[in-house]
Amino acid sequence: MGRRKVVAKFDGGRMSSVAGALLLREINERCGLTRRLAGCITDYRDPSRVEHGVGRMLAQRIFGLCLDYEDLNDHDGLRDDPALALAVGCADMIGEDRVRQRDKGHPLAGSKTRNRLELSQEKEAAKDRYKRTAADFAKIDALLVDLFMDSIAEPPELSSWTWTLRTMSCTANRRSDSSTATMGITATYHCTSSAASTYW
Repeated sequence: MGRRKVVAKFDGGRMSSVAGALLLREINERCGLTRRLAGCITDYRDPSRVEHGVGRMLAQRIFGLCLDYEDLNDHDGLRDDPALALAVGCADMIGEDRVRQRDKGHPLAGSKTRNRLELSQEKEAAKDRYKRTAADFAKIDALLVDLFMDSIAEPPELSSWTWTLRTMSCTANRRSDSSTATMGITATYHCTSSAASTYW
């Protein structure tokens, strides 16, 4: 057999490993998840200084989770991904138009910016220096119900939920012999309600 050469080239430009984000964008546009979720969050930041809107940061985080990037520090690498930038609606996919020189080349938010969004406290957001967004959890709960109801053609007759708590065991040993008594407790809660009467 003749000799063969293995040649590697690294001149392909910016590449992406998260092309699946483009499919997530289509789903997101149909149901309006991140747009509607952004409506549940109050943003106290100065609009003239905001480069990453709440809706875009939510899309970046949610798409990252769907693509199996669970940790915030994953976004320090993902912030440069052109496919993810396109998926979340970033017009400048390579970060050329960023305001600060140190941010150029990074179209999306890094972990520190994302951390401020996720750790903001509702009571502190209006006056906090960095964590200036506040989520309205009652609105988010209502949105989740609305998204569920939007996903079905017609409301179900009955909805049923069952919660079973973890079994708790209590073990007692007698000192006089080696016998052991074990008691197990399981608590189950069952709730049935009409989704049609509750949400329509």
